[in-house]
Amino acid sequence: MFQIKHGPCAVSSYGFGCYALVMCILKRVDDTKRFANTSFKILERYKIREWLPRVYLVTYGMISYYFKPIRDIEESLHHGVQVGLETGDLESAMISVHILFLHGFVAGKPLEEQEKRDAPLLQLMVEHKQDHTLALASPKVQAVHNLLGRSEDPCVLTGEIMDQEKLLEAAKSGHNWVAVSAMAVWRMVLAYIMNDYELALDMAEKSRTLLKRQSSMMVFVLIYYRGLASLALLQESPKQTRKQRRKYISHARSALKFFKRVSRYCPSNAMNKIFLLEAEFAVLKGKLDLAVPFYQRSIELAQTECFLHEQALANERAGLALRRFERRGEKAGSARFLREAYDLYEKWGSKPKMEQLAKKFSIPEERI
Repeated sequence: MFQIKHGPCAVSSYGFGCYALVMCILKRVDDTKRFANTSFKILERYKIREWLPRVYLVTYGMISYYFKPIRDIEESLHHGVQVGLETGDLESAMISVHILFLHGFVAGKPLEEQEKRDAPLLQLMVEHKQDHTLALASPKVQAVHNLLGRSEDPCVLTGEIMDQEKLLEAAKSGHNWVAVSAMAVWRMVLAYIMNDYELALDMAEKSRTLLKRQSSMMVFVLIYYRGLASLALLQESPKQTRKQRRKYISHARSALKFFKRVSRYCPSNAMNKIFLLEAEFAVLKGKLDLAVPFYQRSIELAQTECFLHEQALANERAGLALRRFERRGEKAGSARFLREAYDLYEKWGSKPKMEQLAKKFSIPEERI
């Protein structure tokens, strides 16, 4: 009422950003974009730096993947962190740091590059005693260490950055349920990448409370990998109960629906994921002739968008699908996709994944 009567003020920029966030949760994407743009215009009009970190957090940090390419978000998030540190808004700055961590993974940046960027930012959380956000961010940083081969078990978040059991216990005792869910999300991602689909889906189930927050990049990750793990498990273990099969198909269809909605506003963030999900559905139905073009299109789009990890993943899934048909006596050409997956995982920097592929398929020897 105050704004209707007197017009907007500097605080209104954050208010409209929050409206945009609510619209995103309600899946009203056109209104999300409209309110976000209004927030930016008010921020620019009044030039009050104190509100910039909060506005950038809710817009670039939580909803922008709907209408802005992933690769174009990082600079704005960095700016929000810097202004937050300069103006004393440590809470917004540190939450934005956590989202930067997520962004590095989703954008497919090489793992060593992510590690070098994340380490000093994580130290900022420690120095500023942002324990709540530290518990939320640490699992992603440890996950990168795991993928680099710096842990005993790639699927357990214990290493130089954190101890999984200790952090889980502390998060539960402190009622930091978002951090509990964050640990489950990153274990899900690791388990899926390492082909442990049952563990991936168990972790997805433990992080399902995040799905009520349809405005987070972590939800973006959860929905995608839960859908992929569901389809992979159905392919690997077809003897599921009818109830389990319905549940996993529902997860995969929800993922497809979610990314099709994103694709209407920002195709670059979603199309490669849609094609990979469609390919996996086709394999489940035994339609290899449909699956292969979908895999190839997913690979091409992931390469275009520099989603290195997803390009590797699509090659691997294509190779594994073709290999199943080869066991039936059909010549399907799986080796080419699996060798390409190995090369891409090497470029990404994931030693455990390279070792897994080399052990299963003798890829380095085959290439020689």
